[in-house]
Amino acid sequence: MRHMNIFQYLLIFLLTISCASESEKPKEKSSRHPQVAEMQEKKQRELAPLGIERKDYKPGEILVKFKDGTGIQAIEAIKRELHLKTIRIISRPNLYLMKILDGSSVETIMERLQSFGEVAYSEPNYVRTTY
Repeated sequence: MRHMNIFQYLLIFLLTISCASESEKPKEKSSRHPQVAEMQEKKQRELAPLGIERKDYKPGEILVKFKDGTGIQAIEAIKRELHLKTIRIISRPNLYLMKILDGSSVETIMERLQSFGEVAYSEPNYVRTTY
């Protein structure tokens, strides 16, 4: 019985220490090494031709989150009206990855989606890269 109490105290102690260390993490430095920053800027220029704004999302794709309780008929009606096609359902029943079929910009479709009461939010299909 005494060993069990020691084990419990040890476990509580370790959890307390780990929680304390999480809250005291140092803040990231906002300044980067000049050579690293220069290399990243060069890579950005190579990826985006002059005069073209580089976008960090897939053109023609949008994520749409519908409010809880939105029926499939309402979702299908919105898709027809805005010329969207479901690529994949990210999480049932609310989050959809959709393709824009009529060539409209992601920004335009996001703006139009705001007018539907069934839509919780929409956002571009962001692309994440690591350096």
